[in-house]
Amino acid sequence: MQEKKKCFFVCPIGPENSDLRRRSDEILDYVLKPVLERYTVQRADQIASPGMITNDIVHHLIHDDLVIADLTDHNPNVMYELAVRHAYRKPVIQMISRDQVLPFDVGNQRTIFYDIGHPSSTEELKNGLRKVILGIENGENDGLIENPIMNAELLKEMRMGTRNERALAIISERLDQIYHELMVLRDQTMQGFAESRWQEDSKNEQYGSYLRSMERLLEAFFGTKISQKTSGETSRTKLERQKQKQNRP
Repeated sequence: MQEKKKCFFVCPIGPENSDLRRRSDEILDYVLKPVLERYTVQRADQIASPGMITNDIVHHLIHDDLVIADLTDHNPNVMYELAVRHAYRKPVIQMISRDQVLPFDVGNQRTIFYDIGHPSSTEELKNGLRKVILGIENGENDGLIENPIMNAELLKEMRMGTRNERALAIISERLDQIYHELMVLRDQTMQGFAESRWQEDSKNEQYGSYLRSMERLLEAFFGTKISQKTSGETSRTKLERQKQKQNRP
């Protein structure tokens, strides 16, 4: 019998019976294990105490055939473990909740967005994982594993190469700068949009409809759902309360 490959699931875990733990358990039990039938899938708490970076965890990060990293909530341990995997240029799949944005440094890496609360989204997540895993197993891009650390090393080599290689390095750095500036614009746009949406909608339903159309356009462009921030809901509540006061006899 052929020995199963190994997959390490990097994610926020949280204490038992917490919402964080339930979400992680659902992804592990109902998404990853059914998709990765030919793999043995493990999570950090099955090896050590949650929150601790141990030698065993580092061993899995370096040597396992595959790592799947859930970047939801930008957990510091997850980011550290992702960096370890990147340093060894091994295959890793990024995923994140659909209502969140990716951190700058890994924002240009292929990422699967999910909403575990909707069955259709769960199936999309499974299909997305199957597609990416198949590409990794088939040596997609000639087996080249791209990540920020590897890209930095390649740029360093190109700067010391031929004239054409040096020119390509300059172009690549300029494109990277443009990308990061676009990410700043994206975050500012989404934050401002979420905060203003309900305020304007309360004042003018027609303008609110326009804002919702723009929201859908931004979601399609950036590939990220614009969440309704608490601050926006609070503003709406204040406006409604003011309106009620004005209508009192």
